[in-house]
Amino acid sequence: IKVAKKINVEEYRNAFLNLALPICQLSEPGPAPVTQLTPILKVTLWDRWEVKLKKGKDLTLQDVLSHLESTYSLYPRDVMKGAKPIYFYSIMNLPEKKSEKEALLSSKLYDLLGLQSEAYIDLNVTFVNDPKGKILSGTPTVRVYFDTAQPILTFFTLHDLSLIHI
Repeated sequence: IKVAKKINVEEYRNAFLNLALPICQLSEPGPAPVTQLTPILKVTLWDRWEVKLKKGKDLTLQDVLSHLESTYSLYPRDVMKGAKPIYFYSIMNLPEKKSEKEALLSSKLYDLLGLQSEAYIDLNVTFVNDPKGKILSGTPTVRVYFDTAQPILTFFTLHDLSLIHI
């Protein structure tokens, strides 16, 4: 409710009551730590970058990487889904891997990951500031949507009972 009313974080209060033990704990949450990726780009631990392109299930890995590069002015390197590696920049840039790299980048992401009916996936992508730079830490998870027509989550706000689609 406090989020819907856009109340400042400093005004939040939490109370934890344990009925099994006679303990009542009060806390005041603070803002999330901010990481400065570039002079104009800041992120927190709570951030998530979303990719909503109109290609649906025909979305390729190259489409996602190009979108991230143009949107955030960072160069994507490695792509993983959980602990499963999908694309490693350093391996795929070897001269003998050129044809395999082109095939991987042009393959449909939905088929590449063997997805069944998922509307989105979360990817861990590493980024660098410049092509020869070191990998940045603290970059958010990238959520790639395959069906952008349907809302993922629908809820009503208590303040004005208006319908919100996220």
